Parts: sequence; C-alpha cells; structure tokens
Amino acid sequence: MNFIQFHWVECKNLAAVGNMPIRIQLDKSPTTVVLGSNGAGKSSLILDSVCFALYGRPFRNVSKNQLVNNKNGRDLRVEIEFTRGSDTVRVVRGIKPNVFEIYVNDKLVDQSSKTRDYQKFFEETILGIDYVAFTQIVMIGKANYVPFMALNAGSRRLFVERVLGLDVFKHMVDVHKQQVDTIKQQVSQQKTDIRLVGEKIKGQERIIAHIEETSKKSVDEKRAVIQGEIDNLVQRESELISRNDSIKTELASIDIAGAKESQAATTEMLTKLHKLVSQIEGNDNLTTRELAFFAANDTCPTCTQQIDASFKQHAIEKRQARQAQLRKSIDELNERCQQQSQAQKDAVAKLDRAKHLLTEAKQVSAELSQCQTKQKDLTSQLDSLIMDTSNADTEREAMTQMKVELGELMKSYNELLEEQKYLDFISLCLKDSGIKSTIINEYIPTINNIVNSNIKQLGLFATVKLDDQFSEEIKIRGFEAMTYNQLSEGEKLRLDMAIMMAWRDIAKLKSNMSCNLLIMDEIFDSSVDAEGTTAFADLLKSVSNLNVFVITHTPEKLADSFRSFIKLEKTNGFTTLSQTGTY
Repeated sequence: MNFIQFHWVECKNLAAVGNMPIRIQLDKSPTTVVLGSNGAGKSSLILDSVCFALYGRPFRNVSKNQLVNNKNGRDLRVEIEFTRGSDTVRVVRGIKPNVFEIYVNDKLVDQSSKTRDYQKFFEETILGIDYVAFTQIVMIGKANYVPFMALNAGSRRLFVERVLGLDVFKHMVDVHKQQVDTIKQQVSQQKTDIRLVGEKIKGQERIIAHIEETSKKSVDEKRAVIQGEIDNLVQRESELISRNDSIKTELASIDIAGAKESQAATTEMLTKLHKLVSQIEGNDNLTTRELAFFAANDTCPTCTQQIDASFKQHAIEKRQARQAQLRKSIDELNERCQQQSQAQKDAVAKLDRAKHLLTEAKQVSAELSQCQTKQKDLTSQLDSLIMDTSNADTEREAMTQMKVELGELMKSYNELLEEQKYLDFISLCLKDSGIKSTIINEYIPTINNIVNSNIKQLGLFATVKLDDQFSEEIKIRGFEAMTYNQLSEGEKLRLDMAIMMAWRDIAKLKSNMSCNLLIMDEIFDSSVDAEGTTAFADLLKSVSNLNVFVITHTPEKLADSFRSFIKLEKTNGFTTLSQTGTY
C-alpha cells in the first residue's frame, strides 16, 4: 500500500513561532478549524511547516531564509512523522544550521549523496508525491493555489499522469531513448563495416584480375621494364660519381685551415684597430673641447684673470696641430680596418663554400647509396622473374574469407533492423497517444462520474465532462453550455473542490499519492455561502481516514460542520497555541 498516514508536525523558530516548539497532531480529528487573527502564524505553522519539512521550501511566496524567526535569527527546526505501509518515517529539517535528515523506522537514511539527490530520493522512493501534486490534492491555499481547471492542457495532463502513476513512463522513455540511440549507433557502425568489407572484396577482385592479367604477359616484357629502370639507375649513378669527384677537386683547392687562420687573425686585428680608433677619437674630442674653450673665453674661469693673447694664440695653434695629426691617424686606421674587413669576408666566403660542398657531398653520397641499393633489388627481381608464377589462389582464398565475413555482417545487420523495428513500435506505445492514452481513457468515465457526483453533493446544478485531452465541457442545469471562466467565484470553488476530491479518490483507487491529510487555507472565507460550506463538509465526512485542517477567518461557517478547532495567538511577538477543543 502507498497510503500515507501523517501523524504530527513540530516546529520552532519558524516565522513567528519562537524557541518553544509547537506540535500539531495531524491525525487526531477528522475535521479541524484553525483560528487566529491576521499575523498570528496560522499559515506558517500549518502550511509552511509541512511543506518545508517535506520539500525543503516554503508554501507561501517567501524565501527559505525568510522562514527563520526574525527575533532569534537561527535554529529553525521542523520535524514531521508519517507512516507509509509498514515503515514509520520521520523527516528533520533546519536552517542556521542547515539540517536534512530522514529516519525510517528510527534509522538514519544514508546521506552520502548531495542534498538535491537526497531530496529526489526522498520524494521518489519514500514519499511518492512531488510538490506539484501535493499542492493540488493535499495542501490548498487561496493565495497561490492554481485549481486543476485553471491549468493549461499540458499541465493538466502532467498532473493526471502523476496521479495515475503514469510518470513511470517518463523513466521508461528515458531508458528507451538510450536503447534507441544505442541501436542507431550499432546500425550505423554495421553499415560502415559492411561497406568497408564490400570495398575490400572489390579491391581483392581487382588484385586477382591484375595477377591473372600480369601472368599472361611475357617474361621478356617484364624484364625489359626492370632493365630500363636499372639502366636509368646506372646512368644516375655515373652522374653522381662525376659530381662527387668535382666536389672533391674543388674542396682540395680550398685552403680551409688557412681560411680559418685568416678569419681568426683578421678578427683579432679588427678588434685592436677599432679599440685604437676609439682611443684616438677620444683624444680628438678632448682637443675639440679645449679649442672651443680658448675660442670662447678671454678670462680664466678658475682664477678670473685675463688670458694673455699671445698665450691664447699659442695654445690654439698647438692644439690645432695636434688635432690634424690625430685625424690623419684616424683616417689611416680606418683604411687598415677596411682592408682587414675585406680579408675577413674573403676567409668567411671560402669557409661557407667549403661547408656547402661538404653538405652536398653527403647528399650525393646518400643518393648514390640509394641508387646502388635499388640496382641490387631490381637485379634480384630480374633474377627471380623466371621463378614467379603469379598464382592467384592465395588471393582467392582471402576473398572467400571476406565474403564469409560479409555474410555474417549482413545477418547481424538484419537482426539489428528487426530490433530497431521493435524499438520503433515501443516508441509509438510510449508516446502520449500510446499506452498512456489508453490507460487515461479507461479512467476518464470514472473521473467524470466521481466529479459529477461531488458536484451534485455540493449543490452545484451542473455537469462536467472531461475528454482524453482534459478539455472540459460544462453544462449548467443540464443544457446551458458554459466555460470555466464564465462561472461565478462560488461556482468555480464548488467545481474546484469537486475535482480536487475526485483526484484524491482516484489516487486512493490507484493506491498512489494517497494520504490522510487535507489542508485548506482561507478557501471558505469568500465565494462560498453557508449552504455550500455545509455541503462540502458533508462530502468530507463521507471520505474515510481523512484529517482536514481549514484555516479561516470565518469560523461561524464551519462551527456546525467541524468537530475540533485550534486557536493561535501572538504573545510578545511569538505564535502560541492558546486553545484547542471541540465544537
């Protein structure tokens, strides 16, 4: 059995609930009214606590951190206990610090996976109800409840598939898709293998034909071809030998040792000459500065005395003579540098030429060796040509094996095509128009019957017919066609409650997503008159093993129909359970 019996929920530091835990017994009374003024914490205590405990999220449109009590600022903790089949489950959640623990029969469920995976495991394996379905048939709040009739066609179908347990087909589709992808890859690979083997067979046929054609040619024709190649190699060998001799002759004419010595000597001499030129240019620059001094000054800047004119003239002439000698020396040295530089270039040119010739000699030697090797190979072929009978039997045996391989591949390929047809058929079955549609069509009459029975019991003079696409046909008083949005708010609410209770009945019939809990937040505070409220209460009484909690600001509508009540108050800013009792 998949029936879930919720027992209790307990919370502390959630919204206005303080550090003192409040526990609500969920299976004590069939019908319970939750009372309290605005802000007393009714919705957070009942809705948010259950929703957060099961799904790790608030029911109302607030963030998780906004659930934490503002005054205490930490240690939010919610626990809920329920039984499913023979297992007793207790879930513990908290914020600041974060806590998420699941106990089955007082044993902690392994928490090695990530929180998201842990939640998915809890919903799919233990709880069996996802958030969307839970807020459609268990927890209904006026603020954010979207009735079944207000859902679009896709959302309606998705919800129905969850209720009927058809979401298993989604997992089947995922597995099937992997199988289809695998078989497609295998078929594609098999096609490639068949093509490759077919090409190998054609190639083998060409080889055999060539062998047979070649065998018809005369030995003399083959010998002539090979001999022609040998003659070409002999001619090339002669050219290479001649070129090799030329290289040796030219290398012998180059004095490599002398060129190296000349390069070293000229390099050394150039270094010395450049250094001497640099020194003389330094003296020349000094002389230039001294001449500029005497030309620009008539008074000594150090002692401030007048410089004698004859002394000044003598000093200038002396330095001019020295500068002329220095510049003559610089010109002579530069000429020597040019001579040494040219000698150095000549030596480098000889060495480069020698290096080029040595490299070419290696290349000629390598090519000569290749020519001689090819001559030996061709000579060997020429010698063995008479013994070659070119028998094609070996190639035919290889081709026979290839054909056997091709036959096995074709057999495997046909088997894969048959399996692919089978998977294509399964794909059709797994579509929305396949098996799921057949199952849904079987339930459509039952769903319509239960919905219309509930509508009648709720005092709404209308009939509703849902088709296999879950589009509705509504008739008022049996003949007046209307849409859902044309109904009054009270009529809409009656219809929504009738459909919601019908889905609970269907879930119970399927033993899927069925539980004892129904929480309704301010559903009866407007749109429904006292007669409608009484009718809905009577409908609830007809359902066995059901515990209903209604949060309301108009308890007078429910006092005669509900058995017990819970009253909440806010004391010193904290929610307290001020009173419980029966009517």
